[in-house]
Amino acid sequence: MAKIDEAGFVVNDLTLYLDTHKEDEEALRMFEEYANRKVMLMKEFAEKFYPLSQNCMVLCGKEMKTFSWTDGPAPWEGACI
Repeated sequence: MAKIDEAGFVVNDLTLYLDTHKEDEEALRMFEEYANRKVMLMKEFAEKFYPLSQNCMVLCGKEMKTFSWTDGPAPWEGACI
């Protein structure tokens, strides 16, 4: 979970930077790298535990027989701690 948060932080920070530096090739490369890393980590987490967002349900690529968005514990039930 911490790795997902770290990748998300980098993506958010680079988004702000790229708003004012649209042609910075190194920042664009890093943005793509960390955005892909975040997607991969969220997919792995969803496959092992439960989806963190509605997008994770689609990323898993499994045939959906039920709507599993609510299958995992809620934050107040100890999720993601």
